[in-house]
Amino acid sequence: MSMRPYTMITIVQQPNDVFKIQRTKTFSLDFVNSGQVVSSWQNLTDTAKITLPRNIYILDESNNRINLGGQINGQGPTIYNNEHVINAVVNQVLQGQIIAVNAIDYPVIMRGDKIKIEVGIFFDQMNGQGEVLESNVIFEGYITKIKNRIPIELECEDEMWKIKQIPVVNKVWKSSDYTVQTMLTEMLAGKNITVIDRVTGSVQTNVGDFRTQNETVGDILNRLKTEGSIYSYMRGNELRCSGIVYYPQDRIECVFAFQENIINDDLEYQRKEDINVAIKAISQTITKSNSEFNKDNSPKQKNERLEVLVGKNGVIKKADWGNYKGSIVSLPFLGITTEEELIRQAELYLPKFYYTGFKGSFTTFGIPMVKHGYSAVLRDNILPERNGEYLIKSVITTFGTQSLRQKVLLHLRIDRGYTVEQLNSGL
Repeated sequence: MSMRPYTMITIVQQPNDVFKIQRTKTFSLDFVNSGQVVSSWQNLTDTAKITLPRNIYILDESNNRINLGGQINGQGPTIYNNEHVINAVVNQVLQGQIIAVNAIDYPVIMRGDKIKIEVGIFFDQMNGQGEVLESNVIFEGYITKIKNRIPIELECEDEMWKIKQIPVVNKVWKSSDYTVQTMLTEMLAGKNITVIDRVTGSVQTNVGDFRTQNETVGDILNRLKTEGSIYSYMRGNELRCSGIVYYPQDRIECVFAFQENIINDDLEYQRKEDINVAIKAISQTITKSNSEFNKDNSPKQKNERLEVLVGKNGVIKKADWGNYKGSIVSLPFLGITTEEELIRQAELYLPKFYYTGFKGSFTTFGIPMVKHGYSAVLRDNILPERNGEYLIKSVITTFGTQSLRQKVLLHLRIDRGYTVEQLNSGL
C-alpha cells in the first residue's frame, strides 16, 4: 500500500464559429507529465501550464483510440490551435476543412475550451484498487494556447481571460455618476459577473472622471492597477477590484512547521527597527478650466500631479528627498486631489512594510491546499520566538506523476500591529 499524487484534468469543448454543433464533448485525463498553476492578486489573471504525456489518448464513441500526445499506428493528435491541426504524421488542412483522423472530423482540443484541474492524494492498495483520499480544484478557466510541439503543452487562464476581451464603449465616466464598482458593473452587464468593490460589497472607491477610448475591460483593469494601485482578480464569478486585496472572509488558517511540513525556504527574518522604507504616493488628476476653452467650446483640461513622501517618522519634506537613505516604494492613486488625503493613504500602507518577522517564501506539500488570502501560521519548535501569522500573497502549485508541491509567498504579518477592526475591514 502506498500514497501518490492524484491529478484529474477535465476539458469541456466549447462551440465556436467553425464548429458550432459537433464540439460538445467532455474529456478527462487522470495524469499529466507536469503542470503548474500560478495564483496571486498581483497578476490580474491566474495561469496554468500543462505538459501532456507523449502517448496519452482518449476513446471516441466507437471505442476508437485517439492519440493526443504522440503517434501510434500512423495516427497523430487531433488538437487545433486556431491556425492548424497539430499532427505528428497527418497534418492536413484542405480549404479550411479538417481532414478526419480516427473518424473524428473536428478537433478534440481547441483554444477557448474550458478546463478544470484537480489535485490531491491517491491511496494505492495491494490489489490494484485504490481511492482518492483528498482532492481540491486548484484551477478553472480556458485553454488559451496550444504549443505546436511534441509533447503537447497547454497554456490556460482563468475567467479573467474572457473578461479581458470585452470591448468598452468610448465614454467619460463622471465621478458624480460612477464609482469603480458601478463603472465595471455597467461594462460587464449581462456577463453573470459580480463586481465587488469593498469587503461588504458597498460602493466606496472613486477615481474621479475616467475616460475610456478604444479599450477592453482588460485595458481598464490594467490602467486601474498601474495608475491607481487598484488591483483586480477573480474569485469564482466574483470580480474583486479595489485598493483592498485581502478579504477577511477568505482568511483560513493553515499551520506550517519548519521541522515538519516546510520542505525548504528562502525566508529571511527581519526586525522592524532595521527597516527603513518610505512611501512615495502619487496622484494625477485631470481638471477642467473655467476660463479657457477649446474650439468646440468645451473646457480645456490639464493634468495635475501631487506627490508626497512618507516615512516611519512622518512626512519627508520635498527638499530632503534627495538625502533620504532608505528604500522608496512608489504607489500611484487615482481621484485624490488634496495633499492631506494623499498623506493619509501613504500612512495606511506603511504597516505593510514595517513588521518584525519573515519575508520570502517556502515550499510545502500539496496538502493542505492554500490560496492567496489565506493565512500561514508559522511554527518553529527550536526558536519559538519566530512564530507568527502571515497573509499569503501568492501560491505556485506544481504537480505531475511524481510530486505535488506548493510554493507559498508571504506578505503581511497580522498577529502584530493590526487591530481587529483593521483585519475585519480588509487589508
